[in-house]
Amino acid sequence: MIKMLLSVMQTEQIVALLIAERDRLSRAIDALETGATRRSASSAPSTPAPSAPAVNGAPKKRRISAAGRKRIAEAARRRWAAIRAEKAAPKRASVSSSTVANASPTKPAAKKRKISAAARKAMGDAARRRWAAMRRANKTQPKAAA
Repeated sequence: MIKMLLSVMQTEQIVALLIAERDRLSRAIDALETGATRRSASSAPSTPAPSAPAVNGAPKKRRISAAGRKRIAEAARRRWAAIRAEKAAPKRASVSSSTVANASPTKPAAKKRKISAAARKAMGDAARRRWAAMRRANKTQPKAAA
């Protein structure tokens, strides 16, 4: 009887402690939520930007004006015209400013290296030999059961 009374009393104490903890956490959450809304309200601009009513909670989609599209199109046309003019111009030593700063005046730019036909053939032959060796090695190994 005494053991039962002690276990009931311990259970009641545990429940009371849990309820107190729940209340404390609820107060802390409420304080954080109200603090966040106060901060966001104070940091918001005084005159909000006009916007259309939201549909399904989504803000109205922004669209570019006709004048804005025209400006962008004109800029693209000028950009492409400059690129075409550069390509059509006679091939001069077109060097960027960064290359001019790094290049020495007496040393010409290095030519692009090309692989000779003999070197290309040697590389191909070596690759074929490697693949043939791999195929031979795979034929001799027994396949593992999966």
